[in-house]
Amino acid sequence: MISNLILPIMMLTVHFFSRKFPARVSTIFLGSMYLGLGINAYLSSDTVGFVSLFNWISFVNYSESFNLFFNETSWIMTSLVYIVSGCVHFFASSYLATDSRLRYFSTILSIFTLSMLILVLASNLLVLILGWEGVGITSYLLISFWNTRVQAVKSALKAVFINRIGDVFIFLLFVLCLKNFSVTDVFFLDPQFIYSSVLLYCSLLTAAFAKSAQFGLHTWLPDAMEGPTPVSALLHAATMVTAGVYLIIQFRYVLLESSTALLSLQFIGSLTAFLAGTIASVQVDLKKIIAYSTCSQLGLMFVACGSTSFNNAFFHLYTHAFFKALLFITAGYVIHSLRGEQDLRQMGGLIEFKPILFVFSTIASLSLVGFPLFAGFFSKENIVLNLSLFSDGISQFSWYLVLCAIFCTTYYSTKLSYFVFFGKSKTSQIVLYDFASEIWSMTPLVVLSFLAAYIYNSNMIGSLFLGYSFTVHYSVHNLVLLMVIWGAMSALVACTRRVSLRYSISIFYSGYIYFKLRWFFDSAYALASFYLFFISDVVFFSYERGLLELSWKFFQFKF
Repeated sequence: MISNLILPIMMLTVHFFSRKFPARVSTIFLGSMYLGLGINAYLSSDTVGFVSLFNWISFVNYSESFNLFFNETSWIMTSLVYIVSGCVHFFASSYLATDSRLRYFSTILSIFTLSMLILVLASNLLVLILGWEGVGITSYLLISFWNTRVQAVKSALKAVFINRIGDVFIFLLFVLCLKNFSVTDVFFLDPQFIYSSVLLYCSLLTAAFAKSAQFGLHTWLPDAMEGPTPVSALLHAATMVTAGVYLIIQFRYVLLESSTALLSLQFIGSLTAFLAGTIASVQVDLKKIIAYSTCSQLGLMFVACGSTSFNNAFFHLYTHAFFKALLFITAGYVIHSLRGEQDLRQMGGLIEFKPILFVFSTIASLSLVGFPLFAGFFSKENIVLNLSLFSDGISQFSWYLVLCAIFCTTYYSTKLSYFVFFGKSKTSQIVLYDFASEIWSMTPLVVLSFLAAYIYNSNMIGSLFLGYSFTVHYSVHNLVLLMVIWGAMSALVACTRRVSLRYSISIFYSGYIYFKLRWFFDSAYALASFYLFFISDVVFFSYERGLLELSWKFFQFKF
């Protein structure tokens, strides 16, 4: 079991310090190793174990060991991290083949993978915080990888600042758990010994919302698309952004004691799903559409947690990681084929030159919208069905928001496919390089498309949280199916210009502008920051000036 951490550390050391092998060859070797470890982790999912590595912290009345816990949940998360990381390493070896800093990039990517593994295997909150901080630091380094771009550096700083809010609250959560429970191994507490405070719930939810880019704290994720596409495929689709959902799932016994906290998860999650869906519907940047889609799907995971369907939330987390990573990687190949172009309005007709990309993109999109027999269908359908069972006002309102989010998901997915692959080509800068001839270029696409299209077997997840066994629902709710069809038809009508695009989004043009400006969150934060710094400067200047004058007068009077 411990080899799942020792082997990557050894190979990472060899990869970084050895200059005998080209960076691309070494990166491909790392990707192969991660894929093998991911398969091994999934096959070991029925093994339960507890590993204590060393005594980490020791005070007079307090000691903490570096402990790792292996159960079915942690094994499945480990397999997810390894498989997606391996595919992204293969993708990076092609995407950054001409970059002189490929070795540095793959090294930071591997450090991120190790940090994520520590987070998901942690047996106590202190070890989890170590992994939590590790993914935050490495995300900054990866987003700002192209540090000659001013916008990339700004986006990295923005991501660090907002995630720092979550870091503060998770440290507060650690202190409160130590105070209330006298231990930090809160994941394994007996429910009858749980008693929590309002501050603990607020700390838990805020930390999760900041890391998973939920309503009000979501603005960093779309801006983080300034980093290389492999970063988006690993961090901002499958692993880092799901850390908040994983934290909520681990604290499920604590949350079950508070109906207010559960309703908050439902409301914030559904509101985020709706907000991100509406914004993605009017975006024209390829990667930002997928980024807002990630925010929307993370909102659905929080809705599932708020509905006490923690098994469904985990299942959607697992399926979403694969089809969203596939969507990001296909988007990366599209951008590479168009020499860095990301504007949908400058694309079109790519199906003639890259039909294989259309196939993989279609698989990812069908799974994203929840098309029957694809992975997303079986995970999303259960979330909607469980939410409809609640009769209180907030749950019913959240249910309607989720339905609107499903419509938006189908709308922007159809719009993305149409603008990229159909219509007349608007650029002559298409790279006709046949990437399919390289096996390491095709490996991530084949592996992820298989997982995105196949994961519908309940045995792959097995018996999960709270003793429930996941059950596949083969019937699609009529209203959900209607929203999917309506969204696809609306997008096709808008894309073919039979109806003006702005009126296909909203009845009123002002609504279109509101969505286009991203609900004015960025403008509001910029204005608030300006006034905050302005007031602080005025106060500090006045205080400093008055203090110096009083000191001078006192000095004259005294002497």
